[in-house]
Amino acid sequence: SAGSFLDFAPARGSYEANPIFVPETCSAMVDHMERLLENAERRGCKKGGGDKGSGDALSFAVVVPHWEQCRFYSALCRSRFARGAPIHVAADDHVYVDGAQHTRPMAERERPSSYATSIAVLQ
Repeated sequence: SAGSFLDFAPARGSYEANPIFVPETCSAMVDHMERLLENAERRGCKKGGGDKGSGDALSFAVVVPHWEQCRFYSALCRSRFARGAPIHVAADDHVYVDGAQHTRPMAERERPSSYATSIAVLQ
């Protein structure tokens, strides 16, 4: 880790975010992304890749639990920076790879996912 995501302030680039599955943390992350994207928009970065060849766009691929009842989930879905509806993946259709996978035998590196997952793109 390079520290807290809430201290991360990129001006451009594409990033993947997969926070710990704690609603308050996910909400803080979405709020922070909204501020970063608003700042990028004010600087003139364009959605969809910026000026041709400029590389000035900012985007996030966000992997979160599919918890529709939580504030962070509705904030992701209704964000003006959302690029389409989140992709939904049922819990039975994917696995979780533990952060200590490098210390485990191959047969023990994957665990069944506890939750359905959603993948959203903010740009």
